[in-house]
Amino acid sequence: MPKTSRYALVVDNISSTTPVRDIEKEFAYYGRIRDIVKDGKHRLALLEFERSSDAQAAWRKM
Repeated sequence: MPKTSRYALVVDNISSTTPVRDIEKEFAYYGRIRDIVKDGKHRLALLEFERSSDAQAAWRKM
């Protein structure tokens, strides 16, 4: 079984009413996103990118 790597970025101060698709549109510019987990109560989202360099690029620009 191939080993998969995970490269995550936590984004805070996200409105509880912001749809996940809007978060994906905003961050897809930096690379392919595997998954987004949004926690509206704590106003944050966890984005999992396919590549480390994509997560780093998003982190540097935001």
